[in-house]
Amino acid sequence: MSRGRRGTWHRVRHRPAGTAARRALAALLAVVLTAGIGAIGAVAGAQPPEGLQATVDDLARTVDAPGAAISVIGPGGTTQTAVTGVDGRGAAVTADTPFVWGSVSKSTAAAVTGDLVRRGALAWDTTVQELVPGSAGLLGGQPVTVTDLVHHTSGLPHDVSRTDEWGRTAPATEVVGSLERPGDATAPGPFQYASFNYLVLQAVVETVTERPYAETLRSEVLDPADAGSAITGPGEFDRRVPPGFVPFFGDARPIALRLDGAGLGYGYLAGSISDLGGHARGLLTELTARAPATVRTDQGKEYGPGLYREEFGDQVVWWHSGAVPGYYTFLGLVPGTGSAVVALVNRYGELEADVLAQAGRGLLADVLDRPDPGWFPAGSRSTGYLVLGALLTLVFGLVAAVTLAVLRLAGGPRARGLPGTCVRIGTSTVLGGGVLVAGLAGLPALVGIGLPVMWRWAPDAALLFWMVVAEIFLLTALVVAGDVLGYRAGRGAAPSTTTSEETT
Repeated sequence: MSRGRRGTWHRVRHRPAGTAARRALAALLAVVLTAGIGAIGAVAGAQPPEGLQATVDDLARTVDAPGAAISVIGPGGTTQTAVTGVDGRGAAVTADTPFVWGSVSKSTAAAVTGDLVRRGALAWDTTVQELVPGSAGLLGGQPVTVTDLVHHTSGLPHDVSRTDEWGRTAPATEVVGSLERPGDATAPGPFQYASFNYLVLQAVVETVTERPYAETLRSEVLDPADAGSAITGPGEFDRRVPPGFVPFFGDARPIALRLDGAGLGYGYLAGSISDLGGHARGLLTELTARAPATVRTDQGKEYGPGLYREEFGDQVVWWHSGAVPGYYTFLGLVPGTGSAVVALVNRYGELEADVLAQAGRGLLADVLDRPDPGWFPAGSRSTGYLVLGALLTLVFGLVAAVTLAVLRLAGGPRARGLPGTCVRIGTSTVLGGGVLVAGLAGLPALVGIGLPVMWRWAPDAALLFWMVVAEIFLLTALVVAGDVLGYRAGRGAAPSTTTSEETT
């Protein structure tokens, strides 16, 4: 589905995942690597299970997540896993509990594409509009290559309100053919993170293989990586994936996701911590065997096969994070040491992204047995509290204004002439309408998601926002009604006054 708050990371939606959580996790990797990332292998193989259990318990407690899971992979594929808490159905989280991976799904789509290229079924420089004719309406007239899709250089923008569609079962080729080019799309070239790219990439795979994408993904990537229990079908998704949790006024509210079948390549692949660990081992093998091509991002990093790449000293880290409403995922790989860290959390809301940044820093510092130097500011819920606090203030302020307007009406309208009435009605309508328009445009810009999907990503903010909208509309209507009644009262009083004066 995640920006932001926004800037260096893609918007989280699988946001994206582009939230500060993702940006700070990247910064965290810098801290860890600078402190001595070459020790990962030793730590991963030697850390007692109790230590990792304490780490996952602390992770869940820090982000107020009902459940979480962590795996640390050392040289040779040795793996330690710890889980904690419950899933959205109240069952204890185990190593087999499914979570939704968000944008970590992109690394699986890139892996499928790479396999097809190595087999000669596809070329990186293939023009997508020629391969998938239905994509021309979305991609535009300038040639877009397969590499452009993988590297997010097609010019397509990121907007989960135009990609994510829960319950969709149509293949990506059909979906791509039905989409028009977004008005904010740009010419191919610069890096611009967008799930649109991996929607089209899924259509490319479907076209080349002439098979459902889920079948190809399973045979090419999941099964060979011992991630065969990952979930790729709608019926299985509904049966096996428990609800995740979104923040709701400081509490955790369950949210039942549905599979977007055309989004398996960009955000809706689901699987357990065991599946994610298997995928991480497969990626380590691939990254050790060959160095994938990358493109520079606008923040000085590099982006390759569904993964960000950063160099720290003599080490290279590949990583990605992902988020959908109710779930957050992190994947970090260090091919030079043959090590990886993966984490799954069943709570995510856009307004609490910074909390995950803080938790991620503590998680990796713990797992790598390195103190957190504190070079980067700790995350907090301050952004979410500020947004909710501002909305609550508006709600109560408007309640007071509506109450005052009702009391004035109950006390009887004040007689007014036509010119004054017209001015007041016009002013009230313009002000009320202007505030409504500003709110409808401003809050999505602040939160980073559109109104249609705000109920999923930030339901508490969405509820307060619509309360504010309703109150502004009601207040405007009451003021206008008072002016209309005042004008009618003025007209009714005019003949009586005239008759009295003439009699006198």
